[in-house]
Amino acid sequence: MMLRVFLLMMIGLQGPLPQQLNVRAGSTSVEFYEGLEGPLYRQGLGLFESGEYGLALARFEELYEAESHPAALFLAGNALYQLGEFDRAIDVYLRVIDEGLDRMPDVHYNLANAYYGKYRRQEAIESFRRVLELTEDRDAMAHYHLGILLDGEGAHEESIAHYLRTVELTDDGEPLARQHLGVAYFMNGQYEESVEELEIYVGQVPNDAGGYLNLGIALRYSGRMDEALEQFDKSLNVSGDHLPPAHYELARIYSERGDHRRAIEHFEAAIAQGHTSPRIEQEYEEVKRKAGG
Repeated sequence: MMLRVFLLMMIGLQGPLPQQLNVRAGSTSVEFYEGLEGPLYRQGLGLFESGEYGLALARFEELYEAESHPAALFLAGNALYQLGEFDRAIDVYLRVIDEGLDRMPDVHYNLANAYYGKYRRQEAIESFRRVLELTEDRDAMAHYHLGILLDGEGAHEESIAHYLRTVELTDDGEPLARQHLGVAYFMNGQYEESVEELEIYVGQVPNDAGGYLNLGIALRYSGRMDEALEQFDKSLNVSGDHLPPAHYELARIYSERGDHRRAIEHFEAAIAQGHTSPRIEQEYEEVKRKAGG
């Protein structure tokens, strides 16, 4: 459906983010680094943190050859990930698991990211689920990324549960999880719940034009047309009048209400900004015909 495409486009759905450091805040994985020290380790970390991933990779590989410490190999996998060499990173993470770090959450978290980088969605899902097993269901970002992946599979009820858990585990309610949660409710046909979550999101992120657009669409499907119009107008104000789907949604409502002049204005704005299709062109011509133009 065209509407659903708008929703998914506007919230800017993105894949899981790469892990930037060898140990995440609050992670219990620090215990797996015991015994790993020395100049190669320190140099590798410094290079990694400064973005010199190729040089960091060389140091970590030297360290692994010298110490045979699986955590050094894990760090090499992180460097490969940051270099965009996802296939090699996957191979390294799987070796790390085989060498005794299966209970290290960070390994499975980064393995999931690498799988996602290669569009291996089911394997990414299983790896994030392993993170949750190891962290007793308390890894907010694993829940968040699982929600995104499950949404992509059409499993919206499952994704909703993971977004709710993300919100529960984060002090600020994780605004992006709120927006994904609102969209997941919408895709699951729960329009009032969608409105509630998207209202929270735009309150948290008032400068996101896409948030107002999504809220307007949810309100429209809840039958609250006047409120939907208000949100579409807000989305245009925030975007500097350059949000074609908002113009199109306004055109649809004004057309249904018989306000052909306004409908034509918004159809023309949407089309001028590149938002067009045979269906939209047909709707536009129909409004012009009704207006006698």
